[in-house]
Amino acid sequence: NITVYDTGELLAPSIATINAATLRAYSGGQLLLPAVTAYTRADWNTRNEIRADGEGSLVDLPNITSIDGGLGGDRYGLFDLDIIAANGGEVGITNIAEAPLDTPLTLTHQINFSVYGADSLGNNSRIDLRDVTELPGLQNITVYDTGELLAPSIATINAATLRAYSGGQLLLPAVTAYTRADWNT
Repeated sequence: NITVYDTGELLAPSIATINAATLRAYSGGQLLLPAVTAYTRADWNTRNEIRADGEGSLVDLPNITSIDGGLGGDRYGLFDLDIIAANGGEVGITNIAEAPLDTPLTLTHQINFSVYGADSLGNNSRIDLRDVTELPGLQNITVYDTGELLAPSIATINAATLRAYSGGQLLLPAVTAYTRADWNT
């Protein structure tokens, strides 16, 4: 697990793959992982998260092409991967190595996205999913109050739960299909 606080910055330019780790930046901390291309939550019996919480906090994965939330250990989501931006924090999980959408970001298995709040300067929390073209299933997206989830390229949603509360906006302008995979989802 890696956690960065306050004005701390951790730059790890050589890490290419992350397995079953929790990544957190709090109160302005920045976790910069420019070489990471894959994240896998390997252990079915743990709950991992990628979290940026507080003014100026950033977890940045600019070249990621695959996030596997793993298969949770129960149907209540206790062992999923949570990706959270809160109180002005930002999680950047875009693939900027190629021109937009040349290598779309692939999401698999159980991933919960939560975005909420702004910092004291009015900067909204944000999760950037601009390179995601499909939610293949078992993802949950929840946006509260002033949170922002950027997802302009998602065209297909399969068995995902979408929620917006207390003024939150979940804008998915490219969606052309939403399907429910089976009666258990």
